[in-house]
Order: sequence, then structure tokens, then C-alpha cells
Amino acid sequence: LLSDPEEFRKSLADCVGRCEVVTSQLVSLADGRYFERDYIPIQYRDMDLGHLWHYRDVTIAYRTHQVLEKTVEQIAGLTGQAFYETLTRTIGESLGVSQVRLEEFRDEYRDLKKAGESVSNKR
Repeated sequence: LLSDPEEFRKSLADCVGRCEVVTSQLVSLADGRYFERDYIPIQYRDMDLGHLWHYRDVTIAYRTHQVLEKTVEQIAGLTGQAFYETLTRTIGESLGVSQVRLEEFRDEYRDLKKAGESVSNKR
């Protein structure tokens, strides 16, 4: 079930041992999913009454964040055709597809390219 059961056990023991609220702790599952875990110790005066654990599936958000980070790294500093080609290739690789078509952006890309060329020619 867990990608690293021993690490999971250690992190549980650490949460309980510190007896402090922990939020948004990432848990990696063996099947590729990701969960975030929150922990809240339940206490009354000096008595430990229990523990509240809350898990939520954040797989889509986590993978989307990874894709965005990779894309930003790949396209940083690029312009024009190199930007467009690198952006579509990186998104395609991240999504596991051989080709990404950004047809709806093609007209906007051409307009931006013409505007950029126009500004360059005026200098």
C-alpha cells in the first residue's frame, strides 16, 4: 500500500511523540497516488484522549504541480518558436502523449510573434 512503509511508521511515531498539530504531510502510496495527512492530538487538560488523523487524496494536484515545475524549468528564458515548441513538448511528455496541439493558441501566438517582430523592426 505504501511506497515506504518504514518511513510512514517513523513519521506516525514522530507525530504522536511530539504531540503537536501537523498539517499537509505528504504520503506516497505504492500505486503512485499521493495523500496529504493532518494530525491533531486530542487532549483535555493533561490527559491524552486520542488522535485525529485526516487523509485526503492530492494526487492530481501533486502531479499538476510537478508538471508545472518541469514546464517552467524547461521554458525559462525562451521566446518565440523555441518557447512554443518546448512548452508543447514538455507538456506532452508530462502527460504521456506523443504530441500536444495547442490549436486554440495558434492565432494568439502568430499575433504575438508579429507584434514582437514589429517592435524589433522599429528599433
